[in-house]
Amino acid sequence: MALTSKQQQFVHEYLIDRNATQAAIRAGYSAKTAYSIGDENLRKPEIAQAMEAATAKQAERLELTADDVKREAWAIARDLGHPPAARVSALALLSKLFREFSDKQEHTGKDGEPLAVLVEGRLGGR
Repeated sequence: MALTSKQQQFVHEYLIDRNATQAAIRAGYSAKTAYSIGDENLRKPEIAQAMEAATAKQAERLELTADDVKREAWAIARDLGHPPAARVSALALLSKLFREFSDKQEHTGKDGEPLAVLVEGRLGGR
């Protein structure tokens, strides 16, 4: 399904600052509903696909690679001339890019099976 002109503009605006509410307003959606429209647009598969394509084009235009981002973040993290907050942010970005730290933890049972949970004295909560 093709994007509407507002949705196309939303994609363009979102890539400027990654703020869905402001992107929705700049794309012509009502300021009253911009927060929910922005959130809704981010979840639409066709819009996500358009953003992915636009981001790839943007990176190609800039000749930017993931290695460039990692290299620059590492330089900022090591440089004592940068404020501590900038250095911490650079390290946080690097940890996400390298997936060393995660906010989520997955737990599985034996051989990757789902965990059995004891609820109210019964297995599975039945």
